[in-house]
Amino acid sequence: MTSSDWARLGLGLLVGSAALIDVTARRIPNALNLIVAISGVAAVLVFAPGEGWSHALHFLIALAIGAGLFAIRVIGGGDAKLYAAVALWFPLQLAIPLGAAISLAGVVLLLIYWAVKVFSSTSGENSRRKIAAHTGLPYGAAIAVGTILIAFSFQSYGVRT
Repeated sequence: MTSSDWARLGLGLLVGSAALIDVTARRIPNALNLIVAISGVAAVLVFAPGEGWSHALHFLIALAIGAGLFAIRVIGGGDAKLYAAVALWFPLQLAIPLGAAISLAGVVLLLIYWAVKVFSSTSGENSRRKIAAHTGLPYGAAIAVGTILIAFSFQSYGVRT
């Protein structure tokens, strides 16, 4: 394994941790988002030092999109920060594939949650209470899945055209 493979593996573990925390606690700690962001900056400095502007621009666009989605209550604040932190890992030219992968994972997550809600509604009052207590999707899981799909879809760290 190359050092960039290890970096992608580290990113996968970080976003996987965020997903697990989001699913179980319905929040993503700021400290974890900060670690994802700082490690993304470090990865860019090591593996793609000449492309820092592209990663920074991707971060700013993702932060604006995440803040907008948070403002209209589509995603939580931790999700918005995680999305922006993840964007630091990828050049701007991967913004659309990353967004598409995260969106597709979000649709799958929504379908899973819908199916669980439908099937558990026939299981009694306790199941309905458990689902009602956890309203909203833990979108950190979709961000993690989309991130891992894109991170491991490319042979080299950066996208060279």
